[in-house]
Amino acid sequence: MIESEERSKIFQENCELITESINELTIIINQVGEIEYINNLPLIKSLGYKSDDLIGNSWLNYVHSEDRETAINVLESCTEGKPVVQQLRLKHANGIYKNFKFSCKLTNESKGFLIFLRPEQRLKESNEFYKTILDGVINGVWVTNKDDIIFFTNKGMETIAEIPTAQIVDVRVLKDFPESTLKYFRSYYLKAKEALKPVYYDVVPVKTPGGRQSYQSGWLIPRTQDGKYDGIICTVEDVTERIEYEQELKESKAQLVKFNKELEQKVEERTSALKESEEKFRTIAEQSFTGILITVDNKIEYVNNTLLQIFEYSNEEIANWTKDNIVQMIHPDDLQFLREYREKLRRGDPNVKPYYSYRVFTKSGTLKWVDQFSTVINYMGSPAELVTVMDITEKKVAEQELVKLNSLKSEFMRRTSHELKTPLVSIKGYSDLLLSVHKEKLDDYVLASVVEIKQGCERLESLIQDILNTAELESGTVQLKKIVDDLSFFIKLSVRELRGLARLRNHTINLTNPDKLITSFEPEQMHQVISNLINNAIKYTPPDGTIEIVSEIKDNLIIVSIKDSGIGITKEEKERLFTQFGKIERYGQGLDIISDGSGLGLYISKKIVELHGGKIWAESEGRNKGSTFYFTLPIIQETIE
Repeated sequence: MIESEERSKIFQENCELITESINELTIIINQVGEIEYINNLPLIKSLGYKSDDLIGNSWLNYVHSEDRETAINVLESCTEGKPVVQQLRLKHANGIYKNFKFSCKLTNESKGFLIFLRPEQRLKESNEFYKTILDGVINGVWVTNKDDIIFFTNKGMETIAEIPTAQIVDVRVLKDFPESTLKYFRSYYLKAKEALKPVYYDVVPVKTPGGRQSYQSGWLIPRTQDGKYDGIICTVEDVTERIEYEQELKESKAQLVKFNKELEQKVEERTSALKESEEKFRTIAEQSFTGILITVDNKIEYVNNTLLQIFEYSNEEIANWTKDNIVQMIHPDDLQFLREYREKLRRGDPNVKPYYSYRVFTKSGTLKWVDQFSTVINYMGSPAELVTVMDITEKKVAEQELVKLNSLKSEFMRRTSHELKTPLVSIKGYSDLLLSVHKEKLDDYVLASVVEIKQGCERLESLIQDILNTAELESGTVQLKKIVDDLSFFIKLSVRELRGLARLRNHTINLTNPDKLITSFEPEQMHQVISNLINNAIKYTPPDGTIEIVSEIKDNLIIVSIKDSGIGITKEEKERLFTQFGKIERYGQGLDIISDGSGLGLYISKKIVELHGGKIWAESEGRNKGSTFYFTLPIIQETIE
């Protein structure tokens, strides 16, 4: 008997030694959920407790309140002999919840449960890694769960949909989508869901919140778990430009297609009518503003005058040309792209546009940009390729000139502002000298005039600084010096700095702010954004008004809102917000507000927030109904001392 007890003790000690040597957190609980055993080393490593701190306590005390029902359901499934693996959040000794993969088994005596918990830090890091990648993709991506509710979307989708990510998440695909979109989209979605196979959807019309008509294409890729439907991954490409361009060419193409059908019919009816049909085509083609080329078996059969003018050749010069002669005119840097494009076109790739742009050299060596559209037709009873060419050189040059002009404008603003600073320093300096040294020698009128000069200098200095900031932000050379800091501190600081102005206007400022909002940002720039928004709220709210500042964390974003009871913003005025010199003139309207300013504050704020990876926008129900300005910053999981 003693020998048996000794063996049992040795066996128990060996089991404890094994569980202490593995990374997986192992817990034994009794039937009422009290912890009877927990391996100490993994516990210290993953949750920061010692086993003696937890023995005898209910294990549910350490489970996140939202996950307790899941934990109980897993234990019930284990009792029924149905092993289940779930995700669970457990409370760390420092108060932060950590993710674990959770499974369990009945103990040998079935008097309790053996619980296994594996940390999911690597999974979290992997998710963040892939989210970072998806946010860098131009195309949109959104993902639904098994209930067809969107739980993830990337920044590309935000750009395409023209609404913030927060308004896309939690949307029910088959219920919340507008009916005008859903009637095209529903069949694709249900097909992918039922067949559990990827489905390509082509040209679904979508109206953006701003009223713009757009068109989208992409793939619907089902997700599965244990062979069962678990949601959809949807990729979204904005093909509006393609559709609009096709519509522009539609009329010309329709004419050519009509001519082709007429030509085929004439050939079938009688050979004698062929000449008359050909003349009809030539009449249409010669009057077209688009270059037209027809090739049969690599030989050029027809070109119209517009095409000859584009390339600066005559009919006689190209009489014996083949397609190879045309290829030699294409810019070498564009040739490989065109070959790859035509290969995709032959394979019937659905993602290939029906037109393509490239550069060509004319007879005189002039470099031009052209758009080309190709299709297969029947010409004189033979298969042929019909090519239409449009000269878009002026459009390209205009685009390049626009870029240059924008750069020159920023440089002009920067240089002018610097030049203005020199005389301004002198004026302000002498004003300060008069007020500080010679004040006693000045009568009241002169003194008031000097004060006005100084105040004018200060306003001009502020305007010059705004112009310099704008020029710098537009240059694209701004390098953020971000640090991990507490945004809550800078919100409180801005409120303290502006309380004097608020008191002058008898405003009440209500601040709802967490103790800490830790994220990465450049303090000086974010202080400028916060101060500008609060200052605007005070200036555009008549006396005795109320301003509410609220900060919250939602969907890994810090969301700050500044709401006022002021004069509000109309729909027309909202379109001018956040633009350069987009100040809305309020002077002389009897609104009892402060209307001075450069009109650059909101534009600068928008640029700064976007440089930090956030968004800024405004909401208002109209005149005299107040306004709310919002901005967001991505939150990080770092801490500071």
